[in-house]
Amino acid sequence: MKKASKRRAALGREEKAFLEEFYGEYHSFIWKETRRYVNDLEMREEVFSEACLSLVKAVSKLRGLEDNKRPIYIVTIVRNCAYQFLRDQKREREVRVPWDERAAERMLTQEDPEDAVLRREDFARVRADIGKLPPKERDALLLKIWTDMDYRSIASLTGIAETSVHTYIRRARERLRKTLYREEDGD
Repeated sequence: MKKASKRRAALGREEKAFLEEFYGEYHSFIWKETRRYVNDLEMREEVFSEACLSLVKAVSKLRGLEDNKRPIYIVTIVRNCAYQFLRDQKREREVRVPWDERAAERMLTQEDPEDAVLRREDFARVRADIGKLPPKERDALLLKIWTDMDYRSIASLTGIAETSVHTYIRRARERLRKTLYREEDGD
């Protein structure tokens, strides 16, 4: 039992020494590789950390590789970590604004019954038209309408450029305006 634990301790020391030497030799190479995929410094540090953790987890494989094969393995690890990081970032940016039926109902004021029926019909038509908008346009418009957020806040929340948010909202309003006018002309 003692021999096994001594062997594990010795192996642990050997792996630690190997990793320290490996890091000293390859850390600048890993850092440069992360730049191929991510330019933002904060994001780059995240990818670098993930790549280093992955390499630590693969220490036994690294030790078994020939010196000339290690850079290829590092490039593969960095690439995979960068792609995974970028996929995760994209998922975090995808914000979907749910349609709040109760808030929509609250918008309808209690007027005389005929006006209330007409307003409900108009509202149902607008709601259906909003539902037909492309997702980015719809989400940007709903964030603007329901939360009264400014363009910069919407851009920050969705991960879309502020100018694009402005464009999406403008396009959404134009589409709705065209649809509503077309329906009124047809009546």
